[in-house]
Amino acid sequence: MRSRTKFSILLIVFFGILLSYLLLITLFPSCWIIHLCGLSQSVIVNCLFLMFSSLLVAWLFSEFIDFCYKKALEIRWRRSKLGKIFVSEGYVTEEDLREALREQNLRVGEVLVRAGRITAEQLEHALNHQRKVPGKLGEILKDLAYSTDEDIDWALNNTGKRLGEILVRNDAISRYDLNSSLALQRYGPKWSQKAWEGKITIH
Repeated sequence: MRSRTKFSILLIVFFGILLSYLLLITLFPSCWIIHLCGLSQSVIVNCLFLMFSSLLVAWLFSEFIDFCYKKALEIRWRRSKLGKIFVSEGYVTEEDLREALREQNLRVGEVLVRAGRITAEQLEHALNHQRKVPGKLGEILKDLAYSTDEDIDWALNNTGKRLGEILVRNDAISRYDLNSSLALQRYGPKWSQKAWEGKITIH
């Protein structure tokens, strides 16, 4: 929570307490709460006590609100998907994220087509063959002489990759951006403070 917001809450609560007290004096002059501020015969001492106690309560309340706000933020970030963090932190655009998600869900044949190692027609032929003779697509592509063992191994290594790794490989984000986002997802907004204190390491 920003210092200005925190200070505003403190002032609102402080003046709210004072106004409430004045209202009580007007409406319920014999209320027991009023007698608590009549500890001394001096009006000045009583006013100072009222001001100090009101300020203390307002400060405790603002600290409590700040604590709840930070915890809520941590829960929110920990539940956030990594892709949303990338976008919210300004590391990637929505289009970059959609493209990476599409790439993440590609299958072996689609990866080979996108890389230009086989044609779309060859993939379609292999898929039709797979429907007639069940088997792994990679093996069918090799049997049809459309792909080599090297091609299939390369495609397998490029499927099922994590979103962050795909974005790094595509130069959409840096390795540091990825690690920072992972730290934010795991530790919440205080990750930079933890890194500064040496509790976590970001490369």
